[in-house]
Formats: sequence, structure tokens, C-alpha cells
Amino acid sequence: MQPVITIAALTFKEAIRSKVIYAVIFFTFIIVIAAALFGSVSIGGMSAVVRDFGLGCISLFAVAYTVISGSTLLSKELNKKTIFNILSRPISRTSFVFGKFFGLLLMAITLTALMGGVLSIFDYLLNGKFDALILVICVFMFLELSIVAALSLLFSSVIITPFLCGACTFFIFVVGRSASYINEFISSNFSEETSQQLSYLASLALPQLQKLNIIDYIDYPSFSQFGYAVLYSFSYSTLVLLVATLLFSKKEFNK
Repeated sequence: MQPVITIAALTFKEAIRSKVIYAVIFFTFIIVIAAALFGSVSIGGMSAVVRDFGLGCISLFAVAYTVISGSTLLSKELNKKTIFNILSRPISRTSFVFGKFFGLLLMAITLTALMGGVLSIFDYLLNGKFDALILVICVFMFLELSIVAALSLLFSSVIITPFLCGACTFFIFVVGRSASYINEFISSNFSEETSQQLSYLASLALPQLQKLNIIDYIDYPSFSQFGYAVLYSFSYSTLVLLVATLLFSKKEFNK
């Protein structure tokens, strides 16, 4: 367990030095610009627009950061030759993969929490009260990011090229967000029995990220929905990480 914590801490420290503060500043400017653009709207209307726009930006920035960072984690270690020093120590490749995952996820969660805090403060300035639903939506984003981080490490363990790895991860993310549309396409183009089988296979192979995306909600999700989201994200990300560990353990690196 200690190697996992050590690698996660090193991954987090390396990431926080260069990316977080700039993303938060950029996000803050976007919120301010959005408020200026919709300044002619009534206070209540402007608040709703800025909140929805801000949450969309948080999700976009957090996913983009997770995809880009996760896709370059292994390639950076290879380019710097540091992976050989790490793996030459009594550290299993399983600990290496899980350590990278937790470090990446912690950084993504920190980034999301900071941006969510900025949005909450801005929303408070508009309404005079805090909207707890923003924080709940951010928690669901954390769950979604755990799956995205696991997928990025899975592709990174197979594909060394960062661009191709990032493209594959983002493609799966888009497909996961569009699962309901895929099911509609299947049901409208195949027989009932075939569509049920294809939809079932798709639900097993592809992440059902649309169930974790509650940005459009105007009320709090139920406890059962939250429990399902936690269980699903934990199960799916764990399974993906186990596959990534298996593939990474069989990978050979040439100095």
C-alpha cells in the first residue's frame, strides 16, 4: 500500500505545480465573461444560465485535463527514463498503475473542487445564497472522472503515443455520454430481440456515463441514484484498472 501512496503523491505533486492555478484563473475569467454577456437577463435568469454554463465548463475542463494528463503519464516516464528506476525498485507494476491512477484522480478532483468553489461563490454573489446542488453535481463529476482516469491509463498501458491514447479515451467518453442515443439507434434499426442483446452488450462494454451526468437536474438526485452511481463508478474503474495492470505487467521496455 505504501508504494501506491508514494507514487500517487509524486504524481499529484508533479501535476499541481503547473496546471491547476492556470485552469482556475481561466475558468474564473470565463464565468465573469459569461455574466457580462448575459447581463441584460433578469437576476434569476442570469444565475441559472451562468450556473449551467459554469458546470458545463467544469466538466469539460476536468475531463480534458484527465484525458490529456492520463495519456501522457507513461510517455513522460519513458522519455525521462524514470520508469526504469521506479520498476527496478521493489515496486510491483500493479502498485505503479494504481499509484498513477490515484494521483491523477486526486489532481482531477482538486481541479474540479476548486472550479466548483469559484462557481459557488459567483452564484452566491448573484443570488445571495449558496446552491448546494452545485456541490452535489461536482460529486457526480468526481465519479465520472474516476472512470475517465482509469480508461486513460488503460489505453496508456497499450498505446505509447499520447495523441492516439487521448483520442481513444475521449472517444469512449463521448460514446459513454451518448449511450442513450446509441440504444435508440439500435432499437430503431434492429429487431426487438437483437436490439435487446446489442444494448445489453453495449451496456457491459461501454461506460454508462450519461447516468453520472446530472448537470441538467433542477432537484437533488435520490439516495438510490447516488448509491448506484458510487457502486457503478467504483466497479467499472476497478475492472478497467485490473485490465490495465494485466496489460502493463506484460509490457516490455527497452532502455
